[in-house]
Amino acid sequence: MAERKILHLNLTNTDDLFFRSALKGYLVEINESHFIMGNEDLGLKVSGKNVNEAAELLKEAFIDLVNDVAYKSKYAPLSERERKKLNIIRSICEIGN
Repeated sequence: MAERKILHLNLTNTDDLFFRSALKGYLVEINESHFIMGNEDLGLKVSGKNVNEAAELLKEAFIDLVNDVAYKSKYAPLSERERKKLNIIRSICEIGN
């Protein structure tokens, strides 16, 4: 089995997200043209043809998750798992209005 490496992905601020710390997770190189990145606590897992593609997909998945959880938190009660994800998200970035 491929070795799982620790990942610290520094993300660039967007109009709505201001990053305080890196997104932590894991990186697995399956072969030279297949990489998997993810974060188990947030339930994120993506694969790409190279490290840069996988990193971009992980950033997109993270931003989608932030938007979903933050939007839901404004209008409905969150489950325990969603509250945990929101707390992790808030430790990584500040969500703008």
